[in-house]
Amino acid sequence: MSISSDFGIGESVSIRGLSENRIELNGRSTIGDDRDGISLDDFPSSFLKTVEVVKSPTADMIEGALGGTVRMSTIRPTELDGFTLAGSLDFEYADKTENWAPIANLAVGNNWELGDGSTFGGTANLSYQDREIRQDEFFNRVRLYDEDVNGLTANTPSGRFAVREQNTVQQYVQQRERTAANLTLEWAPASARGSFYADLAYSDRSGAEQGSSILDVGGSRVDNSETTQDSNGQVIIFTLEGAFVIPKTWSDFRNTEFTSFALGGDWEFSDQLSASGEISIASSDTYRPNSEFNLRPVNRT
Repeated sequence: MSISSDFGIGESVSIRGLSENRIELNGRSTIGDDRDGISLDDFPSSFLKTVEVVKSPTADMIEGALGGTVRMSTIRPTELDGFTLAGSLDFEYADKTENWAPIANLAVGNNWELGDGSTFGGTANLSYQDREIRQDEFFNRVRLYDEDVNGLTANTPSGRFAVREQNTVQQYVQQRERTAANLTLEWAPASARGSFYADLAYSDRSGAEQGSSILDVGGSRVDNSETTQDSNGQVIIFTLEGAFVIPKTWSDFRNTEFTSFALGGDWEFSDQLSASGEISIASSDTYRPNSEFNLRPVNRT
């Protein structure tokens, strides 16, 4: 299994080389940006008790995963020994944007024994994160040429020289803000034959991304006495004359709001008979504003 990331932040998983997987929360389906379900960066890891990856599904599992299923589970209130309070405040520094990103987490939970001997408990989690990060890219195109380079023979199987051209420099600056909450209420009778629960999960990711790039196109390669090739047959030390530059700026970011609510329970009538059921509703609202501006020269000869 591998994790696919954007701007260094894990978003989805690849299992057996396949990205078509399922993301579950407490055994139920989630809805997010794509067919897998909620994006991994939308649900804080501080909310989770366990994460299980199932590569070989069983008959009782929901179908739809080509590679596997990722099962995320939160802690149940009746599992607590008593009142529990935990919190953290971290800061993450991004040197490219010179930004300190706050990451705050708060968790509280407790359970009480009622007069009839039953147990009622609740847990609540809250998380907030605000980041500004930057990603720089440089790439170009490689073309093969038959032209002679100072009488040399190309160090390539095809006998043709490789020339890197159409160089592109890109820079992205992204602002990400995420607010997430999770609430669980649970009741268990004194007989310990079952339990009933209500789960609520919420996540809101918003932000913006600005990008700019410079691309040089056209032009002619002009060799000189020092023009040669490297061990891979790539032509080096030459001049590119007549190239023109195409600048581009754009804005692009996907905002997503996720909500999940579940009401269910299980009951053991006897050693041979038990029943369980759940009603759950999940929804996701996502939108992606996009704008782009290019300047391209036009030859009017």
